Amino acid sequence: MADEGILRLFGFRPLGSGAELDAALRDEVLPDVLSAAAILDAYVARNGTGVAGERVIASMWESREAMSAELGEASVIGRFQPERVEELTSSRLDILPLVFSVRHDRDEPPIILRVYRGLVRPGELDAYVEEARDGTLVDAQTNPGLVALYLATEPPARFITVSAWTDWESIARATGGNLKQPFATRNATRIANGGVTHYEILPATQRPPARAAMTVGA
Repeated sequence: MADEGILRLFGFRPLGSGAELDAALRDEVLPDVLSAAAILDAYVARNGTGVAGERVIASMWESREAMSAELGEASVIGRFQPERVEELTSSRLDILPLVFSVRHDRDEPPIILRVYRGLVRPGELDAYVEEARDGTLVDAQTNPGLVALYLATEPPARFITVSAWTDWESIARATGGNLKQPFATRNATRIANGGVTHYEILPATQRPPARAAMTVGA
């Protein structure tokens, strides 16, 4: 994957039956996204089991140009489901360039999607990225619960990290948190402001096959 890889993170809430929308996300929208030639990885997930809980589609692409050719820049949930926009409320779309990523095939499927949105202290974005990369590479070799991690930035200070995990214990081991304090993060001294949200990856969802080179650096 080249340095111009792109993270597209679309968050929204259903207006109506969340269960019906989840089925559409799993059976229609995600397969549609995965059919794109330029897709690198993708997840659909939900925050909570309530019908109004937030849903996210996190997708990673070879380039912004390739992503735009497939999906455009609008907050839509799939190439061929424009009518479903009427089923959504409180939508948010983030499109940021990736600075590094790791992905591994694990024995267990990922069930938790962790999204951290943050701002670093002035002048510390490069140092934060370097430290996050070093820690992630160690986790990739020593923490079997880490399936994938994608870090995207918007200089001078903003970043988003999207990671997929097989269990809560692995997240706690990587972040320094625990089940009572699941919102901890490493390298916190460099972060001026930030927050994390955990999502349940929809069961029985597909993923694209891993590419030959899925670890990149800025």
